[in-house]
Amino acid sequence: MKTIGARLGWPLAALYGCWALLRLALHPALEFDEAEQVIHQQWLLPLYGPQPPLVEWLVWVLRHALGLPALSALIVLKAGALWGIGMAAAWWARQAGLSATAASAAGWWVLTLPLLLWDAPRTLTHSLLAAAWVAALVACSAPLALQPRQRLTHRRWWLLAALACAALLSKYNAALALAGWLAVIGTAWWRHSGGWVAWWALVKLHAPRAGPAALAALALLAAHLATVAQAWPEVGQTIAARMMPDPAASVAAGLAALMVAWLAVLSVPALVLGLAGLVARKPPEPRELVALPAGHAGPQAAVMDTAWMWRAYALTVGALLLGLVALGVLAEVKERWLLPLAVPLQMLTAAWALQRQGGWAQALGRLSAALVAVALALLLGRAPILAWLGEPSWSQLPARAAAQWVDRLGPSDALVVAEPIHLAGALAAHGRRGRAVLHRGASRLLWGTQQVCQVVEVHAGPLPEPAADWLALGLRPAASEPSVALPRAPQVQPPVTLTARLWRAAGPTCPTPASLYDRLP
Repeated sequence: MKTIGARLGWPLAALYGCWALLRLALHPALEFDEAEQVIHQQWLLPLYGPQPPLVEWLVWVLRHALGLPALSALIVLKAGALWGIGMAAAWWARQAGLSATAASAAGWWVLTLPLLLWDAPRTLTHSLLAAAWVAALVACSAPLALQPRQRLTHRRWWLLAALACAALLSKYNAALALAGWLAVIGTAWWRHSGGWVAWWALVKLHAPRAGPAALAALALLAAHLATVAQAWPEVGQTIAARMMPDPAASVAAGLAALMVAWLAVLSVPALVLGLAGLVARKPPEPRELVALPAGHAGPQAAVMDTAWMWRAYALTVGALLLGLVALGVLAEVKERWLLPLAVPLQMLTAAWALQRQGGWAQALGRLSAALVAVALALLLGRAPILAWLGEPSWSQLPARAAAQWVDRLGPSDALVVAEPIHLAGALAAHGRRGRAVLHRGASRLLWGTQQVCQVVEVHAGPLPEPAADWLALGLRPAASEPSVALPRAPQVQPPVTLTARLWRAAGPTCPTPASLYDRLP
């Protein structure tokens, strides 16, 4: 790992560290998922909505442990997750017997997934963190697949249990990635043993140490599922609305969406791998493929045959996804949902594709590193580039100026309800009065039951007509509706107009925030 740290760890840390610092310094505006996380950081809850709560919990810990603002803690967490994915891929490749150069190339290449190049630094949170935990689990459990008869320590089993829990508490569909990796381990044990009796002997070999950690992980997950069950009317309806927006959608449409999503996710890494082969200075030389003791690697080491591993993983995950589509559970597929599934596939494919020495491994590492650096640079310049192209974007929102203006409206105990979520996140991130900030599409679990006598309603653009449900609850709007035009950053597009409306309870009884909620997210 020392060689990997020098070749990959420090360059990755420098690259993502610089991106995080510049992102916070240059762009105070928030993307959708970032705004949602900052809004959630106003409370520490067992559940925040249809997504698992681990991301919110970790950001809360970073905020209080390091004294960081919510947005800064979130960016630090995302930079660490991206760094961890690259390092996990390199460590896995190194344990499979690849040279330090090839392992470092594998680490860079995994990060060329489009979701990691563009979407993860910009907006992804839950999917990114789940992918990082799954990648770490694959790397830490490599001996189970590479050398099944090697017993893991008690500490390693507890680490694997913690990583599995962390993946599932970050994104529920990480269960599909874990199932795929279990299929790889099970197949490795079968190939190593050659029969049910010997295979069962391997199970009994590992069970005494794995059992306590597995039981503890199951108990933790059961406690979380009990919390989800209590909030199921809210959580279940939202999940169903996202996965099956059109109940009449056909299975063929689901299959087409699944294929298009996978092509979009895997196209760029395939292109980079092909380009690396074209620009290599000499053709690759096949190396001897043998089974190695886990952890044994070196420049002259033979390489573990891992070609079957990515196939076993792909077949298992693919069969599960096809089953969900056939059952009508998965009618719409979003690319970001595939990230926790794609990272392990990329890691296994990297070990197989780099089972050879020559200049092409160096070319792959250099091309991948250049692509990652260019993508991060483009992300930092995204707001001015879009402005120059004449495309409005919420990344151009003057977040700090908007928060300063709203801070001057209403009393300190008022609830701020802003729309859209990008504006609500900016007010929560940069506001200085400590007032609770929500948006009308926030999860019902956030709205709470404490009475609210005054509300500051803020919209980017003209205000809608006073909400009939709020009027029915006894809230009355003020006659004046202050507004302000704030210049975008950069000042190329027309300014953003914010309009506010102040509400007060007309009677002695004030409504609860939950009663103000008018729709599902």
